[in-house]
Amino acid sequence: MKCFGLGVKKASLLADTNYFSEDNCRYLLGGGIDGYIPDHGFRVKDPRYPENKEEQKKRVKYRQEDFKYNEQDGCYYCPLGKRLTLKSKGLLFHGYHGNRYAASILDCRVCLNHYRCLNRQAKYKALFITTKPKKKTWSVKMSEKIDTEEGRDMYARRMGIVEPVFAHITYHKKLNRFTLRGRAKVKIQWMLYMLVHNIQKIRVYDKAHIPKIKNQKNTFFQRACPDI
Repeated sequence: MKCFGLGVKKASLLADTNYFSEDNCRYLLGGGIDGYIPDHGFRVKDPRYPENKEEQKKRVKYRQEDFKYNEQDGCYYCPLGKRLTLKSKGLLFHGYHGNRYAASILDCRVCLNHYRCLNRQAKYKALFITTKPKKKTWSVKMSEKIDTEEGRDMYARRMGIVEPVFAHITYHKKLNRFTLRGRAKVKIQWMLYMLVHNIQKIRVYDKAHIPKIKNQKNTFFQRACPDI
């Protein structure tokens, strides 16, 4: 963490989804920094959210895993039993090597479930099956790190530590925008809001732990602010 100027020997960086990019992931993973930046679909892949299962049931479009491969004739079959034959072999598509399978136009034209397969301008269904895996990018490596149990637990800590602070300052303290101009003045205004925020946290912590303390009058906050 020396690159951030914090002087911290060991720490983890937790960032928001908006910071997910190839450059940021390369900076963290390539620099040996223990960072966690979730991709835009990380919540959908998380099995801990039951609403994700309901959304999967409601999905309309067929996915690639819905098409089954038959080793005997070397073709794929759609959920309704229509055959997709091999049309091109050894293609290069967006850096991926693979084969292209396609169904006949007549089968897709008369299919009652064509809206679940085809896009608006497509006349037939085509599949691109990768045969050679593409080299993992830094973004893919970060997504795999977030999808692990440790990654999900680490990002859940950010949701409980950072997000409440933003909500408290913007909603309860009404700091939607700075009212001063200049970096120095804005810094002073921000520090004042942080001071008020931390004082309230100390007060709430004091109230929660006063019954457990024998000498209640000797608590730090009561000595500092006896009239509150």
